[in-house]
Amino acid sequence: DEALEKMAVMFFLQSMCRDKNIDTIARSMLSIGPTGCGKSESFRRMGMICGLPVLIVNSSHFTAVGWKGPNLSDLVLQFMITNGYQPQDLKYLVLVITEFDKIAHHGNRIVSDGGTDGDHDQMRQVMDLLDKGNHMMLENGIDRMSGSVNNVRICTDNWLVVLDGAFEGMGEIIKKRLQL
Repeated sequence: DEALEKMAVMFFLQSMCRDKNIDTIARSMLSIGPTGCGKSESFRRMGMICGLPVLIVNSSHFTAVGWKGPNLSDLVLQFMITNGYQPQDLKYLVLVITEFDKIAHHGNRIVSDGGTDGDHDQMRQVMDLLDKGNHMMLENGIDRMSGSVNNVRICTDNWLVVLDGAFEGMGEIIKKRLQL
């Protein structure tokens, strides 16, 4: 109940900022909980209640830019097209990246020990979204007449980015740091 309350506040602030067309107050959230406890479904439903676009992406379903496979911007473009959104409709997007703990390598795990360079690049791509002034370029196909690539530039300044995962052992690390 406490977690849902805190999540509701974040979604309320996001929708309030959208309604007043102001910069978001909170830009990121860390969601920790065991697999299967309903985190993703809670985000989906909260987005429906608040009328916010919510894109839920599993970290294993995209790659870093330059690696083989779809990157995060490809998935955002696919979400935009599938749902009939225009770029301005994504100004207050809620982006939930599930299984983020699998690429974050917290605790004793580091990129060279149990992770890959791809994980590191992928994590950096996600963390860049948390910086103000960042944009995402969506490649929207090739214009057949001119041969040029049609790019859509989306500002990510007002996105609420949720990093979601089990983060096994993270609770103990937090308690120790806060001396609880």
